[in-house]
Amino acid sequence: DRPLGGILQTSLPDLGPARIGEARLVDSFIVPVLEDKAAGASTGVAIFSSTVESRLMLTLHRMNGEEVSTQSKGGVQIDIPAYGQRVVFVRELFPYVGGDFQGTMTVEGGIDRPQEGGPLAATGIQRGAAAGDLTTFPVIPVGPLPTTGTLHFATFPTGGDYRSSIVLVNPSPCDRARGTMTFFDQAGQSRAV
Repeated sequence: DRPLGGILQTSLPDLGPARIGEARLVDSFIVPVLEDKAAGASTGVAIFSSTVESRLMLTLHRMNGEEVSTQSKGGVQIDIPAYGQRVVFVRELFPYVGGDFQGTMTVEGGIDRPQEGGPLAATGIQRGAAAGDLTTFPVIPVGPLPTTGTLHFATFPTGGDYRSSIVLVNPSPCDRARGTMTFFDQAGQSRAV
């Protein structure tokens, strides 16, 4: 009778352990994409359809926003049954992107188009070639848009052997986004990175 939070812990035979955070229901979302064939890096997404069957349109975009899934190559439509789930990878959906690609994949569907299905939950997946080289991450909601413009990351490891990066994605296809990034140390003091 009270709201809960949670994570899923699993172990994949070829990739090792993984933890997957809960996902909010959204109508459409963006997945940051990194495809590096030489390094074995591949991006995918696990999608859950809620109460009704959903027909989804997946499109691929370069870092500058240019759509790669053109009229001649087309976006990809997939159907997911009510309460069904599907895991798809960019290289399988868009084999013509070649060995290396960096950009975003937009997944559209949900209750903003009732004839196309209900709300979705999703988790991004980044896998590598080695066992244990699997990362899950939240997708970026497009509809409905987040109610706040402030992003918070609980940690940002730097120094020593740590290598970290932040990927920022503007969910608007037409509005420019600007912002300021501020970093803090463990004591809450402003920190240069």
